[in-house]
Amino acid sequence: MRYIIIVMFFWPNILFSQDKARNFGGQKEKKRMFEQELYYAPGSLKKYYGGKVELEFDLDENARISNIQILKSVSKELNEEAIRLLKLMLWIPAQENGHPINSHESISFKFNPKKYKQICNKRGYELEKPDSDFTFKVYHEKDLSFKPSFRGREKNFQNYVKENLAYPEAALKYNAEGIVEIQFVIEPSGRLTNIHLAEKLEANCDIVAKNLILKSNWNPGNINGLPVRTLISRKIYFSPKGNQPFISIPEKE
Repeated sequence: MRYIIIVMFFWPNILFSQDKARNFGGQKEKKRMFEQELYYAPGSLKKYYGGKVELEFDLDENARISNIQILKSVSKELNEEAIRLLKLMLWIPAQENGHPINSHESISFKFNPKKYKQICNKRGYELEKPDSDFTFKVYHEKDLSFKPSFRGREKNFQNYVKENLAYPEAALKYNAEGIVEIQFVIEPSGRLTNIHLAEKLEANCDIVAKNLILKSNWNPGNINGLPVRTLISRKIYFSPKGNQPFISIPEKE
């Protein structure tokens, strides 16, 4: 009797797919947050300490950070600042076959005493020493006594978008229509961090929507009178109508 042996080969990417963990907004947002939130301790500035602090940490399937370790040190103060900056960041966990999984991650922050004054001049302020009792917990709007509120002459976010949106020419050219959803954290200071495109739209609509968020001003949400970190989401609807494009905001503040 003759036997036929069939050998089957499967490409790994057909049976197994994995996405790496990533911070909200990716590398560009990491850099923007670093320059916006960086505090350089006077002692480290005076001694001209600088260099790269490298950290490793565990990230669980619920995007919680734990077991932070210092791989490369510069100084005690800058090590602590690197850890603080990491804790300010929100993450999307790694995924395996579409399901979030635990992972081991690393990140680095480069401190340069020469550039710090330039950073402060660009952002227009110097930060005071961060509160050691600061809580990094992020709340959702529904959990607050008072939700974050838009601050500006336009009175509300809807009017702000309608008055300031420069409709992308590419969106008109290609008849792009849809929603851009942006998530971001309003810090107790009112500054915005962790700007993340949760739902994208081509033809430069993403860029326009993100720039609108970056230029917007907000009052922080609070619990029992105390300002807290709040994750909010806003949707901007793009749709061309003849030669007159219009936008609307599906979700009110």
